Amino acid sequence: MKDKKSSILKIFKKKIILYFAKVIIKKHNPEIVGIAGSTDKSLVSSVASHVFENSFNTRCVQSKQNDVELNFAFSVLGEIFEQRFENCIFSLVLYFLKEFFSKKYPRILILQYKTQKLGDMDLLLNIAKPNVVLFTNTTDKPCSFFGDKNDFLVEELKIITSVNPNKPKENQIVILNEDDSFVQKIKKQVNCSIYTYSTKKKSSFYATGIHLSVHEDVLHGISFKVNYDGNSVPIRLMNVIATNNIYSILGAITLASVYKINMIDIAQRLKNYMPPVSRMRYLDGINYSKIIDDTYDSSLEATYKALEA
Repeated sequence: MKDKKSSILKIFKKKIILYFAKVIIKKHNPEIVGIAGSTDKSLVSSVASHVFENSFNTRCVQSKQNDVELNFAFSVLGEIFEQRFENCIFSLVLYFLKEFFSKKYPRILILQYKTQKLGDMDLLLNIAKPNVVLFTNTTDKPCSFFGDKNDFLVEELKIITSVNPNKPKENQIVILNEDDSFVQKIKKQVNCSIYTYSTKKKSSFYATGIHLSVHEDVLHGISFKVNYDGNSVPIRLMNVIATNNIYSILGAITLASVYKINMIDIAQRLKNYMPPVSRMRYLDGINYSKIIDDTYDSSLEATYKALEA
């Protein structure tokens, strides 16, 4: 009986949290950047949040919930709600009222639209529709959840076609990885501005000269040039050693440029960017050894790339 009551209470709390998230979005009407795709959503969000930090009041919460809706709602409401979820309902209401009347609610929310089964995207879009969408890539990883890759692609397309119509037309944007085979299919569904990024062809933003710096057997990060509008700017990331992260970095650069952040400022901010914990982090070990920590929940493709690096 006690377990049943606890289960009912959790369901009730979840409904309250989802309602709070919808109300907060309606009240503050922030600009919403939606990150979607098979992999690299967390990394793109992390890089983008770092670059945006000194230019905009931005929120980018990496929720640890397995529940798709709760994960998303806590990203809207903030870490404090996830930390206090086990508290009494009255406590959650107080935090909600504080957030509702806050004059410092973020101008931009960077939200990850994660899906595990058909219908999940509809649930997330019911809470908040993005006006800027960044689609990372497609791999075979989602098939374990969906059973068929086409089901995953159909689900992901929903975010592309739901760019928030209540935002000004110039703020309705889709950013695509042009090296992904799915991108041509996506382009046909887009009715707003499109920006693309690539490492293999000329696109809105493309990288050349990707290089992993090594001096006296010590890694010193990656460097490359980002090319756009006939310009070329050198980019150096001192704490990033995985060249396969270039797509996440390029996506974040494209996103920052869409928000009119100067490319020189972007380059300066990226110099000291540190990847999230357990995402190809380069650490000091004992006896002058070095450890590459890539132990975060990974895909088979990401593991191959980590071993290659």
